Amino acid sequence: MVSFGSFLFGFNTAVISGALLYITDEFHLNFFQEGLLVSILILGAVFGAFIGGILADKFGRRLTLFFVSILFLLGTTLVIGKIFLFFLFGRFIQGIGVGIVSSVVPLYISEISPIKYRGALVSLNQLAIVLGVCISYLVDYFLLDWRMMLGFAYIPSLFLFLGLFFIKETSAFLEKKKKKFLDKKEVFFKKENKKALFVGIGISVIQQITGINVVIYYAPKIFKLVKSFDHSQAIFIAVILGIVQFVMTIFSLFLIDRVGRRKLLLFGSLGMAISMFFLGFAIELGIGANIIILSLISYISFFAISLGPIAWLLIAEIFPLSIRGRAVGIAALSNWGANYLVSFSFLPLMGLLGAGKTFFLFSLISVFSFYFIKKRVPETKNRSFEDIQEFWKK
Repeated sequence: MVSFGSFLFGFNTAVISGALLYITDEFHLNFFQEGLLVSILILGAVFGAFIGGILADKFGRRLTLFFVSILFLLGTTLVIGKIFLFFLFGRFIQGIGVGIVSSVVPLYISEISPIKYRGALVSLNQLAIVLGVCISYLVDYFLLDWRMMLGFAYIPSLFLFLGLFFIKETSAFLEKKKKKFLDKKEVFFKKENKKALFVGIGISVIQQITGINVVIYYAPKIFKLVKSFDHSQAIFIAVILGIVQFVMTIFSLFLIDRVGRRKLLLFGSLGMAISMFFLGFAIELGIGANIIILSLISYISFFAISLGPIAWLLIAEIFPLSIRGRAVGIAALSNWGANYLVSFSFLPLMGLLGAGKTFFLFSLISVFSFYFIKKRVPETKNRSFEDIQEFWKK
């Protein structure tokens, strides 16, 4: 049931990619306004991630998700109106909801999961996100009316609200309420917790700066810039990318608890670097749309079996109970901050450097990510929360 929140995370962030083409035509938006339209949800998510961990630790995971479901219903009501400022405000409210679920849903699932299956179960969070992305592309393709596209979010928002009546609070939160921990500042700045925070923030930022949401938000725009596709053709190719990501994310569920988190992260980041290099190369030389599409499919595939699910899984695993809610919130805040920076700067950056060189830059960042993972990220497969905390004390 809580994964409906993750579905809305994916749907609300990605549905704008197809709707943007029609909104731009209706309101005659420039590049800056287009960037604002996309990034205002992310700005809301930054705020949501900031308060999400605090709310989860103070009021509980379940009650926080009730609050989120109301935000999604309100935000959707505002975005389908005819007043542009209300539209922006509605996207911001949706963003707050997205930011909160990005930290609270994986946290909830990790706390109710048995160790042996924790990786696969927490990765259902990412599967729901990707399903939301995929469904948003299908909605964009078939509905062809931006208000209907955005209004579709009512359905999963209502399911989330009603479904929360049938689940319980996590035992970890109930246990936390009974215990008295040290002063929060003292706990946060213990040496082992600083190590965990560094890795949690690092992996969260890396997930974004390697360029995934550039592909999700701007896929149709990229195709229209590099080749003369019409609106529906560009959205159709985005649908293909969404389906590939969904299928590969399902595949990742069978790998995470077998192969391990670290090996998949290393393999995926290297594959993403190579894919982005070929994408930039194809655009620079103008050697055809097929290479561009194949490079994006390759990039999406490598992301879907590595950084996609594992970044959210790791931040739900590596922190001690005493700071878990707030620490996951800080990591999610870092993720959304990086997301905002990348999504808002992508179109201006592409205008400055050109599309090809911009993707070369993302390739270089993926190489750096490989190095960070190799040096800093531990393996958490088949390890209890207590065992993971012992690792940070070394």
